[in-house]
Amino acid sequence: MFGYHQSHILSLFLLLVTISSPAREVDVKVAQRERAATEKELLRFNFGYSTNEYGLMEVTWHHFLNRYVALGGGVSCGVGFMGKNMPSGYIADSDYDQWQMTSGEEDEWNIDALAPKFLFSGIFKTPDLLESWRCRIACLVETGAVFAIPFSRREVLLSNEAGDTNTEYVRGWGGRSVFWQCRGTILFSFSDWGIGLSYSLNDIDMYSSVRNLSYNGTDFYDFYPKKRALYHTFGLTLSYSF
Repeated sequence: MFGYHQSHILSLFLLLVTISSPAREVDVKVAQRERAATEKELLRFNFGYSTNEYGLMEVTWHHFLNRYVALGGGVSCGVGFMGKNMPSGYIADSDYDQWQMTSGEEDEWNIDALAPKFLFSGIFKTPDLLESWRCRIACLVETGAVFAIPFSRREVLLSNEAGDTNTEYVRGWGGRSVFWQCRGTILFSFSDWGIGLSYSLNDIDMYSSVRNLSYNGTDFYDFYPKKRALYHTFGLTLSYSF
């Protein structure tokens, strides 16, 4: 008799667990939807690489006007990996034999730090494509304009065979100041935090201004990646919604 009661109690317990588990999952999903409906701000950190041969770092902030449409902007900067293509040349009738553009203390890396750009864009966020109690998956479609200050300043290192060195600067105005981009992001959201993969089609030419510089009769244009009509940028996105 005692064993019968134990079996009966265990069966009732398992039945209650089975009934309550879907209810808890539903409650979690409802809470997720309510949280998503009240999230008004989206902060993103974007990292990418462009076919214009530079690495991209970007911070953006967007405000949602409703659940699916947001407006905002941000700032981005790029790092060009020049390798052996740093602008350089020879000097005649001078105490120095040759010159090479440097990037401050990173000249041995042959890295060219590019001027910041300013982004203003709108975002359309799709309804959740997939949803579980831990993760929501949605797409962000973003279009906008990117503005640049068409000014460049670079450091030039002068040297000779005796080991003497000197530093000069070359600067100038020129290049484009307005670009456009269209970007799509698949965003995986875990509560307030998210991670995503992005692709951008754009005409952002990070080297537009610096190509106009020259030193000692040598144009910088030939050392930088050639200008194209369109570029592709592939990236990783980290986000925080609140």
